[in-house]
Amino acid sequence: MDAKEDFDSVVVPISSTIDSRILDTLARYVFRRPVAEINDELLVETIKKRCSSLKNGYVPDLDKLFKAKLKMDLKEEDTEVRFLNYFALFDQIVEEHGLNSILDPGREDAPDYAERMALRCKYLLANVTPEMLRLEIERLALVRPELKKNDMLLFEALVARGREQQHYHSLMQELRMGDKGRRKDTEKETHAASGNKKTDRAPLKADQEPRDGSKKTATTKPTRSNTSNVAKPPPRDGCLLCGGPHWMSNCDLPEDKKKEAQERLSENKKSRVSAKKAKAKKSLAVNGERTAILNEVLEVSFRADTAADRNVLSRHVVQELTELGCDVPTLTMEAPLEVEVADGRTMVCGERCEVNVELVTAAGPVHLRKLSCLIIDSDSDEFLLGDETLKSLGINVDQQLEQLAARVSTEEDHDDISDDDIASHSSTAMP
Repeated sequence: MDAKEDFDSVVVPISSTIDSRILDTLARYVFRRPVAEINDELLVETIKKRCSSLKNGYVPDLDKLFKAKLKMDLKEEDTEVRFLNYFALFDQIVEEHGLNSILDPGREDAPDYAERMALRCKYLLANVTPEMLRLEIERLALVRPELKKNDMLLFEALVARGREQQHYHSLMQELRMGDKGRRKDTEKETHAASGNKKTDRAPLKADQEPRDGSKKTATTKPTRSNTSNVAKPPPRDGCLLCGGPHWMSNCDLPEDKKKEAQERLSENKKSRVSAKKAKAKKSLAVNGERTAILNEVLEVSFRADTAADRNVLSRHVVQELTELGCDVPTLTMEAPLEVEVADGRTMVCGERCEVNVELVTAAGPVHLRKLSCLIIDSDSDEFLLGDETLKSLGINVDQQLEQLAARVSTEEDHDDISDDDIASHSSTAMP
């Protein structure tokens, strides 16, 4: 605007921007005066008063409100920007829900300034993540009480301590990546050495004798027992198709009858699985994925994660269980655990809970009572089943892979000579 222009000639009155019918309604029911008496000063004052008052005079559950909506973006690597966005989001929530009168900083000379600032710092600190940073600031506030009375000092402390933790986190990631690279190199060298050892073997032919003239002792590998030839006792309840004293695979029913009976069994099994799912009051599961029912009320997708030692639930799932009427007490851990999530970030778990889990499978339900789970600050709807629980169910993936590798290695030799015989022959064949 040109400094020589008159202010009143370039500024548009607020009342002229409001629809005439709305202005008439406001004048009659809100201001209770003629439209001609409504000026910009009155409108601005009313708007400010309205924005700083609670919506419909209703005071929401502030703990629940900020826990659900106030989230820190941990993907932002710049610590100061991360906390600036966090504080800005807090002010946005305060404004959207009409909480300015109790949580807005306001003027320092206001009589209720100290109370509003204390309440403001309380909710800002209560929802800080990761949990390790929140715990550190809470302990720091014991020796520096002003952190709970001044949001600017709280911001400075969060940025300073957050940077230190970010440096530590970045360094740990670099070291972890270096360890993974070294392990891969070691595995490659080990595989190469074992491959060379195998190619150096010279298996003896059937009619070949050792150089020292000694006769070769015929040895054979132990063959795997063929369990299919061993007669198994008939099932206790008889054949599933005809009820006879034999297994379903040995049933003498005609093929068309057998096919109909198998389809009927399959439909019954699907209906049982559907009935189990119908018990749940709410479902967060993704179609096509394996599902589990938590505390008989919430259905979620689950994944067997052999890379995770412990079972993991997100805080979002725990909140859903609570809203469905389940009492899920959370226990604070004496020593918080660092957990590496799928995207490589490290999160700190300081709480755990116990839930009843029912794994829904085609073969039937698997019940796990009072299963201990770590709680991570995440919005994920997935339940991770850890390696310890899998092993307790008799599922040891590493052992199964080792057995498979040993069996494949034995079958690839294409001979009936054991490794021990080859080793003894190599030692005696040297001059």
